Amino acid sequence: MVLLRSLALIALLVFTAACENKPSGSGLSAAETFKETTDAEVNAALAAAKEKARAEGKWVLLEFVASWCTDCREVAKIARQEPAASVLAEKYIVVPVNVGRFNRNKALIAEHQIKVIAALVVIDADGKRIAKTTLEPITKKNSLTSESLADWLKSPKDS
Repeated sequence: MVLLRSLALIALLVFTAACENKPSGSGLSAAETFKETTDAEVNAALAAAKEKARAEGKWVLLEFVASWCTDCREVAKIARQEPAASVLAEKYIVVPVNVGRFNRNKALIAEHQIKVIAALVVIDADGKRIAKTTLEPITKKNSLTSESLADWLKSPKDS
């Protein structure tokens, strides 16, 4: 019975990965966006993103998310749609930061004063914060479209 359940779980994971929509902008699938990562993995990804941003003349976008967060899932879905996806591809290196139940990646949460998710933080290649916003399209029923997200990404400012 355990073997059967394990095989079913593996089949489901393979099927889910195969069906996952790849975003055209960030290069990350929803599964990659919500993957639980260690502090060390996020820090390594952030260091690599800063290097790449410097080399390509882009900014780094930190996506503070959690798999249980409906707002995060909606923002991730909208970010994979046009025109937001193109703006992400053109201007950003994206680093997802899975906060878990606010018990993961605590140093980045504290550094960027994240109290609510889905939160987006734009930093330059040196790590200087340019802008921060929290998007709650489901919880607060705020209208969020790919167009409005693209506009914010083009000219990010604190909100």
